[in-house]
Amino acid sequence: MLRARRDASAGFAFWLLLAGGVFVASAVTSFLSPCGFWTNSVHGVPFWHHQDPGGPYFASSVHFFGPERYPPFIEGHPGLTLQLLIHGFLRGCHVVSGQPVAFERFVAKNIARLFSGVEVGMTALHLLSFVVLYRFAGKFLPAQPARVAVLGYATSFPALYYLSRISPEPLLVTFFLATVLAVWAFQEHAAARGLPRLRAFLRRSISRPC
Repeated sequence: MLRARRDASAGFAFWLLLAGGVFVASAVTSFLSPCGFWTNSVHGVPFWHHQDPGGPYFASSVHFFGPERYPPFIEGHPGLTLQLLIHGFLRGCHVVSGQPVAFERFVAKNIARLFSGVEVGMTALHLLSFVVLYRFAGKFLPAQPARVAVLGYATSFPALYYLSRISPEPLLVTFFLATVLAVWAFQEHAAARGLPRLRAFLRRSISRPC
């Protein structure tokens, strides 16, 4: 029991420090470098423009349900869920602000702060992907090695580079790993309830080529 309590305390401290660290880093970088058209570089190596892909995602989210939306609704487009989330966030900010102006004008007047707020929100989505990754790693590893795996991913260059960028990467990781976990949970439930035919059907459906 004492060991379980120590593990729980270590887990709480790990997630508290990880969440605090990524949110502080995201807030500082987001509010010091809001939306703009300049080239990013890491240790002197140039990358693409800062507003790519965040600029188009942000702008199209404002017009998500309008004819000005870009890109148009395309089945399977990876940014649809992200655009819908951003649109909901912007609408919520408009309502809470109480400013008696149209939604589009409100966004235009406060674009720097809203863009930075969305970037911090992207960090929350990354943190969610870290939690799902921890659950995934926990299927193979004890708690402490699973946390090390999460820390390794969270401090990798791709994760840090996209930490506050408006891009669907954290949603991709979250949905993929959550789908795998859901399938495993269903198979375990089917086995426990004695549903071999349903389990076999699911296995055939997953292994069937597209």
